[in-house]
Amino acid sequence: MVEIASALAGVLKPGRHGPPAKTAGLTLSEVKGRDVVQVGAWRETVDRVREKLAYDLGTPPATGTRAAVTAGERTVIPVGPDKFLVVAPASDNLFQKLSAAFPASEAVVTELGHSRAILRIAGPNARDLVARYLAVDLDPSVFPVGSFAASGLHGVGVLLHYVRDMGGSSVFEAPVFDLYLPRSFAASLTEGVLHVAEQWPCQVEA
Repeated sequence: MVEIASALAGVLKPGRHGPPAKTAGLTLSEVKGRDVVQVGAWRETVDRVREKLAYDLGTPPATGTRAAVTAGERTVIPVGPDKFLVVAPASDNLFQKLSAAFPASEAVVTELGHSRAILRIAGPNARDLVARYLAVDLDPSVFPVGSFAASGLHGVGVLLHYVRDMGGSSVFEAPVFDLYLPRSFAASLTEGVLHVAEQWPCQVEA
């Protein structure tokens, strides 16, 4: 596929942002080199599509309503009862492979990689920052690793995925969240997030 140009390069300037005397409680970065493809099944084919995706991608079947499944660098997010977002390295040529795997009688495959930007928010204050914007209960007992939620950021629909923990003595230590943003709003939304993140402060990584 054609390489996906960065939507956030003009906003996320690598370096430290915020008071220099404080230890950075956040890191922000753009997740690059990823492709996003939506697979929309029909009501009568959704079970077959779910199982076939799991087999082809090497993931567990995406059967939950709030939990993504991941194997290596491939993730399947069941965003609806019959819709799945598949996220994988751009080098996987997802759209071509999945289009060949699913005839129109089973599913509709749509390329979304060029219409999304992925902002990664990580660190001890990641929950604090995300909670400023999204109406999502981020307590680990309710929203554990792997969870996802659709929400709104300044009236724009976004998707939050709790990717993993960076490690530490507590599950509150350093969560890693990926925030999927519509490309046309990505720069302005990220600029606002970065401005608020400076209070902790934050480190922007290339």
